[in-house]
Amino acid sequence: MTLAPIDLKIAEYKISRRFAFQFLYQQEINQQLFFQNHVFENFCKQSEVPNSCLSYLKNFLTEIFSQVSWIDSMIEKFSKNWKISRISKVDLSILRVAVWEISKRKEIEVAVVISDCLDIAKEYGSENSTRFINGLLDSIAHDLRKKSE
Repeated sequence: MTLAPIDLKIAEYKISRRFAFQFLYQQEINQQLFFQNHVFENFCKQSEVPNSCLSYLKNFLTEIFSQVSWIDSMIEKFSKNWKISRISKVDLSILRVAVWEISKRKEIEVAVVISDCLDIAKEYGSENSTRFINGLLDSIAHDLRKKSE
């Protein structure tokens, strides 16, 4: 699938990451780890997703869902002795957003993605979430960006 052209402002990326996390978390809780257009549309209405983010967010989420097995394998590979089932649903949803974006959106600085995801973890995760997510994303990002050079 070809990625949509990026024409969002920096603030809209941050907003889109947060909504992507919330949607993924909702789907994880509902045990529906696949993209459904009507569920997405309801989520956007209820969450008041800005129109400027809708197209990017939909593409973002469809891509994540289509590659969730690969994303989860990367998370497991670098989480050292942590199976996906042991990772909190909040942390896992944040990690899925970040891993996809780090791997597919090379024009976005890794530090920006990680920083935004750590902000989400501070708000929604446990007291250990930020340290766990930061360490894991740092290792994954180093590996993914090294391979693309």
